[in-house]
Amino acid sequence: MSHAVVTLLTDYGPHSEHVGSVHAVLVAADPGIVRVDFAHDIPLGDVRFGAVVLERLAMRLPDAVHLAVVDPGVGSERRALAVRLATGGYVVGPDNGLIGPVTRALEAVAAVALPARPGAAATFDGREVFAPAAARLALGEDLERLGTPVDPGGIVGLSLPSAVISPGLLRAEVLGCDRFGNVQLAARADDAAEAGLRAGQRVEVTGPAGRCDAFVARTFADVQRGALALYIDSHGWLAVAENLGDAAARLGVRPGGMIAIAVPRTPAP
Repeated sequence: MSHAVVTLLTDYGPHSEHVGSVHAVLVAADPGIVRVDFAHDIPLGDVRFGAVVLERLAMRLPDAVHLAVVDPGVGSERRALAVRLATGGYVVGPDNGLIGPVTRALEAVAAVALPARPGAAATFDGREVFAPAAARLALGEDLERLGTPVDPGGIVGLSLPSAVISPGLLRAEVLGCDRFGNVQLAARADDAAEAGLRAGQRVEVTGPAGRCDAFVARTFADVQRGALALYIDSHGWLAVAENLGDAAARLGVRPGGMIAIAVPRTPAP
């Protein structure tokens, strides 16, 4: 069966010539391949956030060929893999943790280690190794013809930090910050509920830049312009936003940093 859709996720940058190079390889293989750009603005070398984004977006197209490159170890001994999924799709990318979560979520059933092409540039496996393999899979070639079979159970995994929760308090690591300044936390709706956070409630959010008031909200417009909203984002993660502002800058946070969210204690009468 031909897989006509190839998705792309990288940290190359949306306007980078590297993105164009990968597209060119796919089009040269067959102009009929449908290419879907999942994201090219993954923070440089941020394998963990790339893995989070890849897993949640691949669920939208489970039978596509997913080409993912966030690869600070390019040219090293880390493996280059192509993986068949139980959904009928494939994932192609470096075995550095980036593809681990999606291959578990969609169940890897077979995998091969992709060989380096003789004379290929050692610093651009996206173009030289991964894109050609993705094109071949999209055109219906058998996975086993692409490389040496390996145990799919040995694909490098990736663990996300857990939120630290107590009544009225939640501490979570920052997974990522988008171009709007919204801050995605390593916490889910269940974590917020366990901490006792309720819609409409005022909370205190503390980051490296200090403490700010915020409100538990459903959407940005639930708070005044310039106010902070604590909400469940479109992917089910707990996030902080500033209505028409930049919450990441206001709180002074970056990926890997910590944020504390506390329900203010009612003063004694």
